Amino acid sequence: MKSRQRRVRMVELSLTPQQIVRVWLRDAKASFTFEEAAQHKPRYRGFVANEVLHTVQRGMKGHSEAIVEQAITQARREADLLYSLAVNMNVEVIENEHQREREYIFLLGYLGAELRGKPTRNGIESLRVAILLFIDAVLVLNVAITKVESERFNGESILFRDCGVKLKEQLQMAERLSDHFNFLADEAGVAELNLATHRQRI
Repeated sequence: MKSRQRRVRMVELSLTPQQIVRVWLRDAKASFTFEEAAQHKPRYRGFVANEVLHTVQRGMKGHSEAIVEQAITQARREADLLYSLAVNMNVEVIENEHQREREYIFLLGYLGAELRGKPTRNGIESLRVAILLFIDAVLVLNVAITKVESERFNGESILFRDCGVKLKEQLQMAERLSDHFNFLADEAGVAELNLATHRQRI
């Protein structure tokens, strides 16, 4: 077992700063929710910085202290940027959750009032704008996360399981609002909402 642990450690010490962050994220997601990971001791940000330090020191044996120190600083910056991107995307999902829930309830009430009353074209157009604002907020976040995953994490998911559930719920809210609105829009002759087309536009 000790031999295997040594081999694993040797591999870890040969990783790039970007790979260190991706390995950390993969392991943390497999073991914790985002809330649990945020309370982890020692702090993950320091853990990543220390792993980068050991990797650079090992890879630059024989170089002058000044050059090694400069390389450590640069590598830590690269790793910290990636680490912060992953953490901030998860934070955004959590922080948006309660606002989206409040807006969703309000918009459902708005839709219900239009369905029960005598909907006018102006009223439905105003409702369309309000629902689009909601949809935009959800889709922009989803597209941003997908872009970060594609460009910085080799297509791997960066959301912890609890944040993934919360984002999925927000996307489902957007879909339901779109479906309800399209039912109303069809009867009033107002342009429907197409989430797929809107996402591509974003």
